Amino acid sequence: MARGKIDPWHGVKGGFVRKGVYYFRRSVPGLGQREISTYRTTEAAALAELQKFELAPQSYEPAPAREELILDRELAKAFLLWSKDERKNTTDWVQRQQRELAWWAERLGNRDLRRVVLVDHILPHKAKAKGWAGKVRVLKAFYGWLRKEKHAITLAEDPVAGTLSVPAGRPQQWSTSKVIARADYNAVRDELAAGLYRDGLIVLAATGWHKTELRRFAEGGKVEPMPKGRRTEGAGILHCPRTKGGSPLKTVVSAAAFEAGTRLRAAGYLPVIYFQQKVDQAAVRVTEKRRKKDPKAAEVAINLGSFRHTVATWAIEAGASREQVAAFLNHRSWETTQKFYSTLAAPPKVPTIA
Repeated sequence: MARGKIDPWHGVKGGFVRKGVYYFRRSVPGLGQREISTYRTTEAAALAELQKFELAPQSYEPAPAREELILDRELAKAFLLWSKDERKNTTDWVQRQQRELAWWAERLGNRDLRRVVLVDHILPHKAKAKGWAGKVRVLKAFYGWLRKEKHAITLAEDPVAGTLSVPAGRPQQWSTSKVIARADYNAVRDELAAGLYRDGLIVLAATGWHKTELRRFAEGGKVEPMPKGRRTEGAGILHCPRTKGGSPLKTVVSAAAFEAGTRLRAAGYLPVIYFQQKVDQAAVRVTEKRRKKDPKAAEVAINLGSFRHTVATWAIEAGASREQVAAFLNHRSWETTQKFYSTLAAPPKVPTIA
């Protein structure tokens, strides 16, 4: 509808629609001719308000109604921007969220999200859905955003809060090791030119942090020498201001990592977007050098997201307990460490019969 255009509705005398909202003009005793908004955006709801007015014109006070909440492009876009800019989620995950929200939009149609029922509107799609765990995870995040950030729904109107759990996925490391070989790490680290990327690689290998945590540390973290009574543990402490889970974290590191972390903080930034690219280029050079000596040498590849797995596995194989590793990586329990990060580690040998 063009700006300023007024359309009649349902043949109601004095009735018109402005910017999608239904109005009517009526004479109110003692007040004269009035233009009255129904605050409604559907004809049926507006007619119901008109009937209320006609029953008691002088006492009529239309209650503003909440607009229907539909999973459309605009609402999805707002959520995705929040996920990217506020939650600092990775590009891959935001794109996954976009795909899953489009999938849910097709199945929920124009249904008001406040009136979605778990048993009637969500669970029936489970049987034919591929990647159900991911779809549930995105839907829960979306409804959580509507409730906690946008304040558009109440807890009672959230059909998945406390009622739908994310199915446990099978950790990839159960079948494929994500552990970086020490020789590969050392070679790629030495191949990188001195500077931000080499320092970043050293800190990741020393802490097992996520890339986003490393970036937050570079931008606003702290470095602290070890207290006198703990100097045998390491050279210093690196403070990450906010982990992936939202809490601050302190990690004890070696002298080399402390120096690298100090340089990162002095720089005040780390261009994560180019980090993996620089590491990949260094890995290619390492591979080429090795194949000059041995044409059958394996390709070297280092995924920055694998350092968490690597640190957990190296630590356990060096004799650290699961509880120690869980505390170091800021896990809530050692079961998380065991299930997702150190499954393929070979623990230190214990006495056996043979």
